[in-house]
Amino acid sequence: MKSDSLNNLLKLKEWRKEEIEMEINRLQGIINQEEARLKAMETELSGNLETFKNHQVQDIIDPGSLKTFHSYFSQMNIRMGYQREAIIKKIAELEETQKLLIEAYKEKMLVENLRGKLCLNETKANNRKEQKELDFIFTTRMKR
Repeated sequence: MKSDSLNNLLKLKEWRKEEIEMEINRLQGIINQEEARLKAMETELSGNLETFKNHQVQDIIDPGSLKTFHSYFSQMNIRMGYQREAIIKKIAELEETQKLLIEAYKEKMLVENLRGKLCLNETKANNRKEQKELDFIFTTRMKR
């Protein structure tokens, strides 16, 4: 394999690695947004739960209000469950992408090692060729 081919392959591996790194950053940003959304839901729920507790302590709650509070708390629990599931899915996707990044690093290192060995072999071959030429010149001069 030629050095130019390996250089091109190395560029492709580097681009792939950078692409995966950008995807990881994008996923991390999405996860942070989703976690912030969940945190906001939890804050809203705890605030409304305090309001509900205050209403319970202060006076008797009519059945309509109780039904409204119950419906609200049920819906919020469902929405928070969906939000947690979305976060878990994104984290799993992030972990898979990180595995891809590790593989991309390994592939890049493999190509770099291969290129290094090829360069070393080319250098050795050139040195041998040069030494043969010098030996030939030396032996032809000695015969004169």
